[in-house]
Amino acid sequence: MSVIPVAELPTQVSDRRQSWRLAHDGVKVIAKFETSGETWTIGQLFCATTEKEIDDEIKRLGLKELPNDISQLS
Repeated sequence: MSVIPVAELPTQVSDRRQSWRLAHDGVKVIAKFETSGETWTIGQLFCATTEKEIDDEIKRLGLKELPNDISQLS
């Protein structure tokens, strides 16, 4: 196993304003949530003012959404 320092990873960072955030890998949703503060990800990051904008982006990109029941994750 090798370790890659975080400083060497290409990351996307949100600003600190309250917003909805969508992190994804281009195929599936990694996380969808509303918060303030910074969000860092090595995946793709999309920020919006409403949850509807996030849902529209998921649909536009054709992303596979997270199941409501986390026991369905595989």
